[in-house]
Order: sequence, then C-alpha cells, then structure tokens
Amino acid sequence: MKKRFSFALVLGILLVIVVAAELVSRRVLAATRPTIALTSTASRIPTATWLFANFPTHRPISISPTSLPLRATYTQIPGETPDLVATPTLLPIATATLLPTDIPPSTVPTLTLISFPSGTVTPSRGTATPQVPVAFIMDGKPKACYKGPSPAYIQLDTFDQPVRVAGKDVTGQWWYILIYKGQGNYVSCWVAADLVTVGGDLSSLSVTEPETPQIIRVTVDAPGDALKSGGYVATIACDDVSNTTLHFSGQIFTDGPMKDIGYAWNIEAPVKFKPEHTSVKSWDAPATIPLDLPLASTAGVYTLTLRTTFPVEAVGTLQVVVQCK
Repeated sequence: MKKRFSFALVLGILLVIVVAAELVSRRVLAATRPTIALTSTASRIPTATWLFANFPTHRPISISPTSLPLRATYTQIPGETPDLVATPTLLPIATATLLPTDIPPSTVPTLTLISFPSGTVTPSRGTATPQVPVAFIMDGKPKACYKGPSPAYIQLDTFDQPVRVAGKDVTGQWWYILIYKGQGNYVSCWVAADLVTVGGDLSSLSVTEPETPQIIRVTVDAPGDALKSGGYVATIACDDVSNTTLHFSGQIFTDGPMKDIGYAWNIEAPVKFKPEHTSVKSWDAPATIPLDLPLASTAGVYTLTLRTTFPVEAVGTLQVVVQCK
C-alpha cells in the first residue's frame, strides 16, 4: 500500500513540473516574438506569415495600360502586414513610318533608268559570245547616215543615240549601222568611222557590200523657156523653108554615184538619135544632157522622151507644141 502511494506521488510531481515548464516556455516565446514595423514605401519587404495566422481575402487587381517607364504600385490592406503588389504596365507599340512627310523631297533618292545597247549573250554551254559592236556619238551632235559608204550617196537618216554596228566597208573607214525606229523597224545606212566611237568586238564584223545605186528620176525641160501645163510651146515662122532648132535639156537623178548610165532620146518626128552613155558622181549632182532638136518649120504637137536603158529603165517626157507666128 505504501509502495503504490509513493509511485502516484512521484508521477504527480513530474506532471506538475512538465506543465510549469510549458507555461514558462510560452511566456518566454511571447516576450521574444519579433515586431514587424512599416518603414518607408521605398524599403518595404514582404514579411513571413506564421503557420496559424489568418489569411485575408485580397481584392482583385486591375491592370490598365500606362505610359513608360514601368513602375511598381504598392497596395496596403488595412489591418494586415503590407505586401508589395506590382501593377504591370503594357508597353505601347510604336508605329513605323516609312517616309515622313517632313522630309524634304530633295532628300528622297529617285530611280534613274539608263538605256544600254544590247549586251552580251551567253549560250547554253556557258561560253560568253563577244559583245555586240555599238557606235556612240561623243560630242552629242546628230550624225548623218547615208545609203552607201560615201557622202556621194543620198542621206537616209540622222541619229544621236547609240546604234548597232552590223558591218564595215572594204577600207574600214565606214560603218554599216542599224538605227532602231521602234516597233521592230530599223533603218540600215552608213556612217563615217571618224564621226563616231565604236565599242565591242569589231573582229566579228565582216565586209558589207553597199546597195547598188538606183535611178530615181528623169526629167526633160526647156532651158530658159517657161513651161505651160507640163508642156513647152514654141512659136516659129512657119513660112521658113529651113528647119527650126529647138533647145532642150534632160536630167538623170540617182541616189548614189553611178559610173555608167545608158540613155537615148526619142521624139514623134522624122528625127533619129543614137544611144549614148553618161555617169553620175553624186546624188545631188544629176547628169545633165543637152539636146538640140531640129524640126521642120511647120506647126505640130510632139512628145519628147529621154529614156535610160542601163542599168535600169526610166523615162522622162515633155510635150512640145510648135505653132506659127
């Protein structure tokens, strides 16, 4: 009986000691708990929350775009330890302007198109062919282009832009060129080599024979006498038993020099003319052929003809009216 009483007494004393120690420990802990003080807004630091603290319900945060720069906004909840809450800021999107209207027009570069003659052509095997020869005018003055390799040929055209060179004469002093006139049309003619500057591979050019000059017109007139309605009127003394001699002149025009031109006169009268030959040195210097025509002293109407027979046939005519005084 005494042993049981002693054991219960000891157990009771130990229980009292444990409870007393727990109470003392809680008081000490309460006395040493840290106090959170709110400092300036710039130095706020989020504080730790104890395990058994009551968490409040926060209001929703509204996010709205603001101007740069991005700044943090702090919101304090009454009665609670302030927390640092950042309000995001939406960055504005810059709109790019390609060409501001305040840029002077002179500072905006412009595109200039430069025309070049036909360039180099590369065949399928990859070997480049020589550049097409081209003639340029360096002084900017238009140059004359003739039907043949000489100013003795008629002038066909003028040019002041680069042209293609298609050939040369046997002396190498004239270029055979092609002047583009648009819509796939060209004028082929000759220009003196000393008037232009040529670029490209000239070794590819071959000797080109000029076109044969042509007879372009034949005329008959009466020098010093007026023509009436395309004819010639002569007034003679019909009572004269001798023949009357009338004077005429024929002209043969060509577009280039011709060394040999065959021709013959003809008239509806008992007068015969033998064939003759002449030449033309230049397109602007026609062959002039005088004719002294003897006619009987009688009135009549005649047709005087000058006809070329070589290298081509061309005809010029004049009506002659002979009347008596």
